[in-house]
Amino acid sequence: MIIRQFIKSCKKCRLGFVMFMTLISLSMSSLAQVNNIEVRMLGASGSESVSLQVGGTTVMSWTPTTALASYTASTSLTGEVRVAFTNDATGRDVRVDYIVVNGSIRQAEDQPTNTGSYSGTCGGGSYSEWLYCSGYISFGSVGSVVTSSRSSVASSITASSASSSACVSTAQKCNWYGTSYPLCVTTQSGWGWENQQSCISRTTCSGQPAPYGITGSSGSCPVSSVSSSSVIASSTPSSVSQTSSSRSSSSAPSSSSSSSTSASDPLMPTGKENYGSGCYVPELPSYASLPTNAALPNPFKSINGTTIATKYDWACRRAEVSKQAQVYELGEKPDRATANVNASATNTNIAVTVQDAGKTISFNASIQLPTTGTAPYPAMITMGGSSLNNTALLNRGVAIINFPNNDIAEQTDGSSRGKGKFYTLYGTGHGAGAMSAWAWGVSRLIDALEKTPAAKIDASHLGMTGCSRNGKGALIAGATDERIMLTIPQESGSGGSALWRVSDAQRSAGQNVQTLSEITGENVWFRSSFSQFNNTANKLPFDHHQILGMVAPRALLVIENTSMEWLGNVSTYTGAIAAREIWLALGIGDRMGVSQVGNHNHCAFPASQQPEVDAFVDKFLKGTGNGNTNVVKTDGSFNVDRARWINWTTPNLQ
Repeated sequence: MIIRQFIKSCKKCRLGFVMFMTLISLSMSSLAQVNNIEVRMLGASGSESVSLQVGGTTVMSWTPTTALASYTASTSLTGEVRVAFTNDATGRDVRVDYIVVNGSIRQAEDQPTNTGSYSGTCGGGSYSEWLYCSGYISFGSVGSVVTSSRSSVASSITASSASSSACVSTAQKCNWYGTSYPLCVTTQSGWGWENQQSCISRTTCSGQPAPYGITGSSGSCPVSSVSSSSVIASSTPSSVSQTSSSRSSSSAPSSSSSSSTSASDPLMPTGKENYGSGCYVPELPSYASLPTNAALPNPFKSINGTTIATKYDWACRRAEVSKQAQVYELGEKPDRATANVNASATNTNIAVTVQDAGKTISFNASIQLPTTGTAPYPAMITMGGSSLNNTALLNRGVAIINFPNNDIAEQTDGSSRGKGKFYTLYGTGHGAGAMSAWAWGVSRLIDALEKTPAAKIDASHLGMTGCSRNGKGALIAGATDERIMLTIPQESGSGGSALWRVSDAQRSAGQNVQTLSEITGENVWFRSSFSQFNNTANKLPFDHHQILGMVAPRALLVIENTSMEWLGNVSTYTGAIAAREIWLALGIGDRMGVSQVGNHNHCAFPASQQPEVDAFVDKFLKGTGNGNTNVVKTDGSFNVDRARWINWTTPNLQ
């Protein structure tokens, strides 16, 4: 009581008291040397046994649930940290998302030792989140949290005192291009991970253009700003240092080759083609076993029946939808692992060569560089050509790359199945429809751009567009390659932005709309077995609001034409509105827009839609704009029938 009254009456003594208490706290901590470890994981069946081992000793054992959850333990042990799966059996698998050691995230897929992976046989794997066999993932080592040296503790206190003037008030936040994030306390630049959540440093947040930046009153420094948590970070050994990554001061989620950036913020891209490739996806049922669902399937409900609860869950939910789409509709897009890509480039062309399974193909993509801006340039990849205003793109410093999709997979009519360079490489009987083949080709083009600086293209700032049938392909390419920052499908209709279920409803209402039963006989865009859904679209466990949603958390702008009834004007708009719920659930609604304007010919891009394209290109492709990308508009006289189609609740993913 006396101490409390003294501190209350002597404002100047407060900092000294905090420093004194922190010194005591750290001194006690130095004797205990407690390491705090969190394991984020799930079990495929819910009956798996998982142990946390430190220095060869089991610290804690758990039976993880089938939904991603965090499990924590504290120990004074030091040495190698392992997460071990100990009771493998049929149907049992474990996915370890990441662990957090004393505030530092270590991603499972970044670890070189995984003895529980499976590649034909058990063991000897690496760089995977999954333990399919009894075994362990090694997460490196952990030492003492703090040193026992009094001088080390004292110097940490001094550093904290010196920086107290730069403390961060809990009332302050970072308005990051319309999304609110906490401000970091210890991270000095870029993004960080503090107090079990992502944060933005003051310098990075302040680097945004007005009206974005730091919001709220600075007030007075809370005790936590000079508490033991910030001091411990300053004396933590390098082996468990705080994870942080530099970010560009832009609204666009800039690409990075390090997956650790995704750990600190699941809304940032990973720089990988398919980040969810390591996710466990249950065996999919046969057509005969699929139930009927007249409404749009819930994009947040996993195959096992659980509803995802966090932003971190989205990557594997997205992987489930991707698998469903490929198995039932599109055909499998081959994995990159076995293909070898080489390229050469000039200012006007990039020549790409792909080798796989002893066979080789080559294709060329033309490049048009802008006359403004500085190389390497952001670029818009076009599926067989662009129907946008290409002059406007070039004038904004954006290069245009024309991907020769018909060269990769033909699309003349039904006789085109199995024709094109994709099938030369993988066989005429490969199950991929033309759109999956095109998406594979775009991914190999991106591989080539990444390793060919002579092309003068910034492979971390790529967009994808196309119109009509090529708009369908542009959507699939953007949905299946996470290195594409901005996807703009234009008037893509059925097989693109339209919903199979809603298009059927429009046809039943007497409107002239292309449906699933018509399109499967028109061309080879889909796998041949997709025709079994001709009259039973309600049996599909997904619809195209989820294909659109696969682009999340990256940016998507759906361009549609109200006057094109054949494309499913109601269906495409409903699909975009339903898909946008995914971005809203993730808290990034400004990364997804829909613009539907009529009274013009098919693929004749009207000037009235140019502002939204400019805003999306500037913000998400170039990473320099702050225009309005909360675009939801149609000049149609129809409304989305939410009661009929969207009978699920959009969660607020944490």
